[in-house]
Amino acid sequence: MSIVVIEKLKSLGESYLFHLEMQQISRAAAGGDEAAMDALENMLCECSGPEAWGANSYWCSAVVRALVISGTERSQDILLEYARQLPDDAPYGVIEFFASLLPTYGKRILPHLKEMSNTENAGPVKAIGIQTLCNLYLEGKLDGAELDFLKEVVKDFQTDRFLTHHLVDLVQGRLIGSERIGTGDELAEILKNVILDKPGQQDHGRRR
Repeated sequence: MSIVVIEKLKSLGESYLFHLEMQQISRAAAGGDEAAMDALENMLCECSGPEAWGANSYWCSAVVRALVISGTERSQDILLEYARQLPDDAPYGVIEFFASLLPTYGKRILPHLKEMSNTENAGPVKAIGIQTLCNLYLEGKLDGAELDFLKEVVKDFQTDRFLTHHLVDLVQGRLIGSERIGTGDELAEILKNVILDKPGQQDHGRRR
């Protein structure tokens, strides 16, 4: 079935019908159709060559989106395995693309992201891990131990060729801002002091 599906989709090219077919396959995979998931996994194999994303970006991006939209644990495992196989010279746009979609899996993907972020090699695996964690934080999906982990990651981050520092800088700015705001009680006390120090109120008190 996978071969037949792949050949059919290839014949459609980058067309409206192609995207409709991809939506149907994704919905089928989400509903537990293993044949549909097999087809998506085999389609992703078409993106394993060094020039795949440059030559067939529409195909590769559509397959990744379809896997993510299916939302299954198997699709997550397929994408993570693919990410771990990316070459060191992978385009930074591919890294950014993965990091923008993987947060869809929510907190269940966190153990994998931590492992990827701790990788010694400053390659695509580490970049995807850190960037995805940053995106999860910016979406308000990190707290507790996970947030503490991210704080350590961004604190020690240097640089890489995948423009990860842009997200790291944004996260560091948000973290500093949130620490300056303080707690609700602190804010209430500040506002109370501001109100008490208003010149008009002090003058009014003297006139009495």
